[in-house]
Amino acid sequence: MKTTEVFLKEMREHLRDKRVKRSVFFSQFLSVFILFAFFGFVTDMASKSGAQTISVIHSNNRYVEAFKAAKAKIVELPDVETAKKQILAGKALLVLEFDPETDQKLARLEPTTVNFYFNPDEDSATLAFRAFQQKLDEVNKQVVEQVLTSHNIPAALSEPLKVKAMPVSTSTGKSSEVLRTMLPYILILMLFVGGMSIAADMVAGEKEKGTLETLLISPVSRESIAIGKFFALCAVMVSAGISTAIALIVVSKLPVDMIRKGLEGGFNFTPQGMVMMLVGLIPTVAFMAGLMLIISTRSRNIREAQTSLGTFSIFITLPAAFSQILGFSGMGNSAWVNFVPVLNATSVIRNAVLGKYDWTAAGITALIGIILAGIFIYLSVRAFRQEKVLLRI
Repeated sequence: MKTTEVFLKEMREHLRDKRVKRSVFFSQFLSVFILFAFFGFVTDMASKSGAQTISVIHSNNRYVEAFKAAKAKIVELPDVETAKKQILAGKALLVLEFDPETDQKLARLEPTTVNFYFNPDEDSATLAFRAFQQKLDEVNKQVVEQVLTSHNIPAALSEPLKVKAMPVSTSTGKSSEVLRTMLPYILILMLFVGGMSIAADMVAGEKEKGTLETLLISPVSRESIAIGKFFALCAVMVSAGISTAIALIVVSKLPVDMIRKGLEGGFNFTPQGMVMMLVGLIPTVAFMAGLMLIISTRSRNIREAQTSLGTFSIFITLPAAFSQILGFSGMGNSAWVNFVPVLNATSVIRNAVLGKYDWTAAGITALIGIILAGIFIYLSVRAFRQEKVLLRI
């Protein structure tokens, strides 16, 4: 009962603080909006890569005609030296030098060569080179079909082996690729930021203001004070997570093209997936709350607490950031991931979005979170029992 009183007292104080309201509620909407608008913008730019300007040397061939038919803008250059100067001056990303006898060689069924000139030190030029290689493959197929047809050879032989994709997936639907990659990172980060907004002030702040002494001499046990503060911190972090989830839903419904492109594919959350996410997330929230509480308890003032929280935040943000490459590296199914705090929670979230319901992994993640939370709560209670918890010098 005393723990509940401490919990309610802490929540009333935090809900009166405008900084907490901004950090827990408003910042989530703003961050989600900016993030998915940015990814939508990048997706939109990538989709328009085929409409880029193409600089060409020796443009009198059927390849260039195919590019023109695809509505690409063609800029003719006289020679290689001019092309190099244009590239180094930043006036051209990519220059194609065709063989002057391209059409003649194709007519004789001889292979021909095209030289790509670009500056590898420019990231945009490297991306343009890769994108144009894909475009050239499409045009190459068209030209080969034309050459074969002109020699009375079936055009289908331009692709003697057709590749047909037959996806085998555990997912019950299609989710946004950006969402699958970013959701674990966003949730963990927003949960942590929500806790950071009050953690420094929760104990170290009370020391600095001189109100901790009053709280400790009240008819409430020090264990109840520590546990009540812990649950208040958990509640604020959960509120931040709920705000993030609501922000994702609201932002996805906005009539903004860039955001729709960033979330193309939509959401695919099943009840089973939601339960698995909660199983992995709630103990992780408890672990992070316990960590922040012991840091605040051990700190002598707000500045020291903020510095310590900033130092320890690397152990939260780095695993969360590393989660973005789990799917690309093939390590997402590795057993050791389940035993790494934070990283295991992000893996559980990712699997839930994919529709891969690995309850063993979720259980291990929950167990690790509960053990760590228990350790930090014990250390916090132990610190509260000692008189040096009041030291602020």
